[in-house]
Amino acid sequence: MGLLETKIIKKIKKEVEAKFPDMKGVEPHEERIVIEPEPKVFKKLGVSMPKTYYKEEVFKLSFKKVIKTEDGFEMQRIVRVLVNKSGKIFKISTTK
Repeated sequence: MGLLETKIIKKIKKEVEAKFPDMKGVEPHEERIVIEPEPKVFKKLGVSMPKTYYKEEVFKLSFKKVIKTEDGFEMQRIVRVLVNKSGKIFKISTTK
């Protein structure tokens, strides 16, 4: 941990717990992703690659927990949150 500020992680955890109550108390695994355009994108557009271009730094937080289904089977539930450095949530996805 330590990629994002603690207050941002707390805010995201509260939002995840509000939408998915079974994820209460689960600590997320953080992963840093840098999004930048590939040279072939500029080639496809027919423009030369600029010397400087915009890079986006995005973080993926994965909340994982083993839950029991109504049938008594165990399955892993994963909730993934894509967020930027300032804490803006882009997307929340989950397994069924």
